[in-house]
Amino acid sequence: MKSVKKILLSITYILLTVCMYGQSPKYAYHTATATVRVPISIAKDQDLDFGYLASGTTSGTAVISTSGVVTRTGGVTILGGGTPTNARFTVTGEAGRTFTISRPSTITLTRSGGGTLTLTITSDTTSPATIGADYTKVINIGGSISVSANKATGVYTNATGLYLTVNYN
Repeated sequence: MKSVKKILLSITYILLTVCMYGQSPKYAYHTATATVRVPISIAKDQDLDFGYLASGTTSGTAVISTSGVVTRTGGVTILGGGTPTNARFTVTGEAGRTFTISRPSTITLTRSGGGTLTLTITSDTTSPATIGADYTKVINIGGSISVSANKATGVYTNATGLYLTVNYN
């Protein structure tokens, strides 16, 4: 009988200990989130082209607006036959996101056989800019070149291109 009492006391002790100190497990729930965004990209739509110009006996300036209109001052003459166009780029990305634009302020145009012109670049878009509801933002580029008197004839071009870099803010 003593051993039955000891067994019952031991079981009672174990049950009391479990009830007093044992606790049910606690759980914490976490959520995992991944946001997939539209990547930003830029594509060239058209190149910048002043059309055909002539240098006179005095220096002058040719300007192409961001909408593609060419004007001149001084000894520069705008000749027919060319198709002046502003440069145009389309940025594609997430609607409403802002982004920065990096571009050179000038580039050098070089003629095969020697001679250069410096193109000072203008844009209709300031940085930072915002991507529209249609997931795009068009950037128009214009510029001006100073043409010295009696400038050598030929095609002046930029061998490395006009690059714009865009990044989300």
